[in-house]
Amino acid sequence: FSSPSEFSDLTFKKMKVCLEGGQLTKDPKNPFAGIAEVMVVRSKFIDCSKAGILIANYNSLDWWIWDSWFENNNYGVTNGGTTDLEGAGNFFIYQSVFSNSKKADVQVGSTSFFTVRDSYSLNSKTFYTSNNIGATAQVTLQRNTILDPQDDVAIQIGNMGTYLILENVIRRGPGASGAVIDGTG
Repeated sequence: FSSPSEFSDLTFKKMKVCLEGGQLTKDPKNPFAGIAEVMVVRSKFIDCSKAGILIANYNSLDWWIWDSWFENNNYGVTNGGTTDLEGAGNFFIYQSVFSNSKKADVQVGSTSFFTVRDSYSLNSKTFYTSNNIGATAQVTLQRNTILDPQDDVAIQIGNMGTYLILENVIRRGPGASGAVIDGTG
């Protein structure tokens, strides 16, 4: 278990998971395979077939992602909870760019505290999505610019919240219909 750490000015390309925060383990000898209090600064995550950043352990907390670039990834930043990505933990994203994410720029499986502020998204399937689980997450989505999401719904809320969503700009492509934000999960 390491803490604190910093990853800065790095480029990750063409990997399954470009940067993984800890491991979700059932090994009784090593149940705390986490990494906490981490800064990711000015780094690039390109063509990651599963995720740019996967926070993968319940003790992998306080990941601070600043001024980073995510391009052509399945998920930009996630803490798992999908059929092909197990994980947990939490993260905060500031002033980052997402482009052409195949599933979502930001995905939350396991609940905790999350923030995405002052970030930019272009041509991704969706900007934010969370799993439909019976737990709460405190999420802030503020001052993000979301342009031309491929899915009609730019923000898909599945967990029980609480959500603070304010000052975001969302522009959908031609032919889009329905809700911009969906909280029916």
